[in-house]
Amino acid sequence: MALKRNSRPEQKSTGFMLGFLLALSGCLWADTEPIDRIVAIVNSDVILESELEDRIRAIKSRPGDLPPEDDLQKQVLDQLILDSIQLQMGAKSGIRVGDEDLTRAIQAMASGNNMTFEQLQEELVNEGMDYQFFREQVRQDLIIQEVQRWQLSRRIRVTPDELDAFIDSEAGRKVISDDYLLGHILIPVERRDSRSKIDKAKETAFGLYREIKDGGDFRELAEEYSGSSRTAQGGSLGWRKADEIPDLFAKQAVEMEVGDVLEPLRSDSGFHIVSMLDKRGPSTEIEQQYNVRHVLIKTSEILDGRGAQKLSQDIYRRAKAGEDFAELARLYSDDPGSGLAGGELGWVTKESLVPEFAATVEAAEIGEFSEPFETEYGWHVLQVLDEREHDISQDSRKQKALDYLRNLRFQEELKNFLTDIRNDAYIEIK
Repeated sequence: MALKRNSRPEQKSTGFMLGFLLALSGCLWADTEPIDRIVAIVNSDVILESELEDRIRAIKSRPGDLPPEDDLQKQVLDQLILDSIQLQMGAKSGIRVGDEDLTRAIQAMASGNNMTFEQLQEELVNEGMDYQFFREQVRQDLIIQEVQRWQLSRRIRVTPDELDAFIDSEAGRKVISDDYLLGHILIPVERRDSRSKIDKAKETAFGLYREIKDGGDFRELAEEYSGSSRTAQGGSLGWRKADEIPDLFAKQAVEMEVGDVLEPLRSDSGFHIVSMLDKRGPSTEIEQQYNVRHVLIKTSEILDGRGAQKLSQDIYRRAKAGEDFAELARLYSDDPGSGLAGGELGWVTKESLVPEFAATVEAAEIGEFSEPFETEYGWHVLQVLDEREHDISQDSRKQKALDYLRNLRFQEELKNFLTDIRNDAYIEIK
């Protein structure tokens, strides 16, 4: 095998998640003395008054309006009860978050907040929070996320017809549309301006247009000549969806490629020069793919590492000498997925391959055989038959729409799920 092993997707960590944990988690404050009075029994677990007070104190440390004290206490206790139920479900299902996965999640949280891992730890200390307890709060949050994903994935279904209908809807088109970064220069005129003044403005606009077409810096020219309110931003209108682009040039803009510039357009306010500074989204997604075949020699009780290397070197020499590579793969390859197919892996991307295999594929000349190299699977000889840039924009649009619908239904089902598990639990408020 050359493909990466499947693994459970890492949980997404965002700035919001960090803010939530800093403010809403039951992080221990360094000088808090725990009070062991039980405030609730939840199935086989208990919630202590100290946990409730810690979380309320964390919430109160945030800016913003809060509900009355009684309401706040009830809301926080309800959340602690739901957390307890889900953590118990996770324990029964064998859901675990190892220390390495936990550290990676915290590092991602720090990165999402433009911090280093060390800066995050310093921030926790400044807030009076214990880092080790914070780690456990993050671990619990990840377990709860996995419980929700595992439980709700069985409830969420999007049929092909539903997906197609959504893509064809106005809401769907907006979700899957590209984002456009347009540059805009306005050479202003007023209705009362004389013909000569209007002609001069037009001449200036077309002169700038030609200069930009010849390689002039759009942003610098915008700062020097534009009468728009976006002059200080180099004429940038910021990232916008198609329906947020001014009507005057919306239709032309969505057809532009990056670097294109439109001939000056006239409106009541003057002459407009528009350039596509950048764009992002499904229509821009191109994937580099390689058509690869290989022979894999694994080590075994009979063939040790040195023997596997020697055999792969022999196969390499025979392939270079003109023997049929497909036949060599059928005779010798230990990859059950490709061996019978003459070593064919088909069209693959670097991201789908283990690092050593990907690096060899990238460095290989079309049609040439690679010298034997080793990965975690064994020794390989490969040949890149062809490479291409593959347009995956259509697939990307569908995936983006599918992700949106699944997330929407996830949020809807989550409310039902939390209601159901609370109703099914034994809960005693003390």
